[in-house]
Amino acid sequence: MSDALDLLIEGKFDQAVAAYRLDFVTSPSSGVVRDGLAAALMGASRYNESIPLLWAQHEHELKKVPDTCGKLVHLACAYWCIEDRARAIEVAHSLVAGNLARKINMAPDLAGGASFGLLLYYMAVTAGIAEERDYAKAFLAKLKAKYDKSRPTFFGFPKVSVQQLFGNASFEDAVESASGERSLAKARAKAEIHRMTMINLSIVLFNDGVFRRAQGDEAGCATRMREVFDLGYRADANHRYLARHEVG
Repeated sequence: MSDALDLLIEGKFDQAVAAYRLDFVTSPSSGVVRDGLAAALMGASRYNESIPLLWAQHEHELKKVPDTCGKLVHLACAYWCIEDRARAIEVAHSLVAGNLARKINMAPDLAGGASFGLLLYYMAVTAGIAEERDYAKAFLAKLKAKYDKSRPTFFGFPKVSVQQLFGNASFEDAVESASGERSLAKARAKAEIHRMTMINLSIVLFNDGVFRRAQGDEAGCATRMREVFDLGYRADANHRYLARHEVG
């Protein structure tokens, strides 16, 4: 299992799939193995194969923590990458709705569930579904209102990307929130050394691309998606999958 995990961490996804397959034979009920195999399959662009495993792992995690988001973010991305946009948006919408209903409280960020809203916003803008776009934006506006009223350190990353969406922060502000550097060149250099900076920078770049698309700047969006893709396997996994799908 440790060999499979090492391969996964190193971005050797096809090899990681083979290693996890061997582990899965002997430990088919292991959540750790199932989760690792699903991640390796996603990394290898084998989304159809990952989806049943992700759903099984999601149910496994819900039994332990009823208000977790589980694997829904990964599932939304997997469905999107196999061009099942309707299902992807349905899952992404359920994340936002669940957060609003306080049924999903364990967001994968420190910004009150901003990742959910930003994901749905991306999908809705890209698919041209105004109702879902407005729903996501209304959710993000509620989060921004909370940011405005809270003490500065109460909410964390990626709140500045939400503020950027509403014109209350610049792209440079968002880059600084991800890296501590306002210069994108300096941020990239820092990301080569610090993995978390790499992850956060990829999220900022991706969302800036989405905002550009929403404003009709498709060339600018394509540039940002390419930049996320070029960061490689050390970028945030879900944003890497989506950027890879964009780049083709």
